[in-house]
Amino acid sequence: MKEKFRKVTVLIFLPLLLLITFSGFSIKSFFLNLTGTLVPQELPQLVASPTGNLTSDINIIIPPGTKGIIPSLSLIYSSGGRNGILGMGWSLSGIYSISRDSSFGINFDSNDKYVSDQVGPLLDVSGNKTKYQSRKESFIKFVPSGVCGGGPCSWAATDRDGTIYSYGKTNDSRIEALGKNGAVRTWALNQVRDVFGNGYDISYIEDSISGEFYTNEIIYQNRSIKFEYTDNRTDTSPSYIFGSFVKTTKRLEEIEIYTDGNLLRNYELEYSSSPTTGRQILSSLKR
Repeated sequence: MKEKFRKVTVLIFLPLLLLITFSGFSIKSFFLNLTGTLVPQELPQLVASPTGNLTSDINIIIPPGTKGIIPSLSLIYSSGGRNGILGMGWSLSGIYSISRDSSFGINFDSNDKYVSDQVGPLLDVSGNKTKYQSRKESFIKFVPSGVCGGGPCSWAATDRDGTIYSYGKTNDSRIEALGKNGAVRTWALNQVRDVFGNGYDISYIEDSISGEFYTNEIIYQNRSIKFEYTDNRTDTSPSYIFGSFVKTTKRLEEIEIYTDGNLLRNYELEYSSSPTTGRQILSSLKR
């Protein structure tokens, strides 16, 4: 009987120990979330990834769209994640981009390699940098367009169904590297359209001083998803992302979902500061 009690105790408190050790979440935040006081939904389960990081995700529920062409949004946690718009370890998933691949070094010229966070590294299958595909077959063809500071101005990716994903085709989705004479460091997804014209558009806020960019709004049919930020964060720190200086000064505070201009649902995010690092940590989610 005592042996069984010991096993049950280990099973209950081992996930808590891992959570505190790897992610920096406070004990108070954990138990508040567990009881549902701050998060009126089931607490996401932490899963150990092959790399040894603890991971989790929270789906953002949005209204359906025609032919199902809508973004798939979620908040993703990794204990090895950077300090971004959702605090330490958390990030917004489902809004893709193409960037220069730092695995091969970045010179911000036409010899740079590219990587998509949707399908991974891109290979030049044309031999003249006019057509790319993923290293692992995804049946998506990537075609760059124009010349902007030693690289393309935009990209069009077409999947096997004919759906086109446009990257960097608007000024706010073409993120320039600071001090690199107009060279683009990241091409953010700005539009998705299927063969019937169904899809969605994404706009961004680009900070030309800090080098960072933030998702602003997603629009499809009579629906919209808005992202609200605050500049009130004390844990900003400079870093280099894809070969360029970046400083994240904003923090995501709320996600608002509208239908016909009326608020349908919103997600409020609250943060606390780590007592050891001073970095901000996502501590609760209200819906």
